[in-house]
Order: sequence, then structure tokens, then C-alpha cells
Amino acid sequence: LHILFWTEFTDIHIDAHVKIGRDALMIINENVLLDGSIEIEDSWPTTASGSLLLLSGDLQDGSCIFRLLDPEGDAAITAGLGVERIIFGPGHRVEGVGRIRQTAEMHGTLSPGFPIDNFELEYPFELTETGRLEIEVQKISNDTLSSDSVIALGGTLDILFSDGFEPTAFWKREIISAESITGHFDHILIPSFQNGLTSRTYNSGTQLYIGQSCLADLDLDGDVNFSDISLFISMFRASHPETDFNKDGLFNFLDISIFIASVGTGCP
Repeated sequence: LHILFWTEFTDIHIDAHVKIGRDALMIINENVLLDGSIEIEDSWPTTASGSLLLLSGDLQDGSCIFRLLDPEGDAAITAGLGVERIIFGPGHRVEGVGRIRQTAEMHGTLSPGFPIDNFELEYPFELTETGRLEIEVQKISNDTLSSDSVIALGGTLDILFSDGFEPTAFWKREIISAESITGHFDHILIPSFQNGLTSRTYNSGTQLYIGQSCLADLDLDGDVNFSDISLFISMFRASHPETDFNKDGLFNFLDISIFIASVGTGCP
């Protein structure tokens, strides 16, 4: 199904591959179940990409891949008047290069880049406990997620290595930038190599980094210093999962002892 103009759908189950052409608009009204895939094409050689307009923001049911493919990032999922929030259910996946132009709640998967690029969020965005953020990391580049608003983290961060990237020493990449980044991932999945390093994220408040370093390098700067000690104290008091060093679900003297020993060892 190829949409070339303004096309509206109501009371229908769409289980097919849909292409939204350049300058076209696909409008989803009430009682539409989305399965299959929806591809929003890039803007070249015209000046505007296609868009998906949701007049109902409830996408909790269904299992659909929303693929945005504009190198300029203008392909968009947006919402009509009266839709305060778009809710992507656990069966949905948003991927590619484009933007979401409404407050959104992701219970499914968000995968920036196709293969490597940036995805933009223009309004508050929440990754829920069932949500997943997929980030591909290569030797010299990686996917990124950017926002002019607030990103609330939860769920799973899934790091995928490609292009022969197999780190053997300290590395760090910025993967999220926003006006404000709150919360933390419940789970981090990252390829495992026998490099003796600890995988972690570091949230500066407006940037989120992923990397691997020594155990006590909590701010991912490749060194252990007073900044890491200060950060440990505040994170430990907040029962942040990254300070549960022995992974027993408790925050006690055992974790403090492991951190002190790691500070003494430092980074290689």
C-alpha cells in the first residue's frame, strides 16, 4: 500500500506494508489496529517528508514497525489536536531517522538510525519498564537520541556492536542528549568481551554516556578521582543499582568495601 496524498483510516485493521510517500499524510483515526509496517519516506528531491498523523494516541495494541527514513530527520510521527500523549504498546517498534512530534510513552522499542544516525524527540518522552532503546555502536560512530525536552529513562538499554567494534580498553560514547534526563535503565545489555572492564552509563543531567572502564570510574572519564568518590556517595544513598557492586540487591558495607578496594586499584 503506497500513500501518495492525504489518506485517512478509521475502524480498520491494517496488517500490511505501508509506504507514506514524500509530501503525503497518513491519518490514523479511532479504532485502527496497526500491524505490519509503516515506512515514512525521505524528502528528497522535494522539500517535505511524509508524516503519520495520529488522531488517536492510543497504540497499546498491535505489533507494527514504524520506519522513518529521512536523512534530514524530517519524517515525523505527530498527533492531532486533543491528543496529549502517544502511547506505543510493547508490540510496536519505532526505528530510523526522523522525529516524534508529541509527548510519547514507549512500552515497545525505539531504535535510532538506519543503520547509524540520530532520532529526535520534540516533547517529553518516557521509556517505561517494558520499553527498549537500541543503540548501535561502531568503531568511529554510534546511534544517538536527542530531545529539546525531558527524557525519562527506564526499561532496557540494548547496545549492539557492529563494523568490527570489539573494545579492549576504556571507551565512552554519548548516546542521549536532552534538556533533562531523569531516571535510569533497569537493564543494560552489552556484548561481553574478556577485557576486565565494567560496562556502565553515566548521566550528566543533559547527556547520557555508555562505555566501559574500571569499576570505580563512575563518571566514565577514564580515571578514578574525588569526583567518583563524591558520585558514589550520592548514588549509594539513592540506592542506585550501579552501586550494588556484588549484585545481591542490597546496598550495604559489602558494596562500600568493593568500591574502596577499586579506588585503591584505580584504572589501568
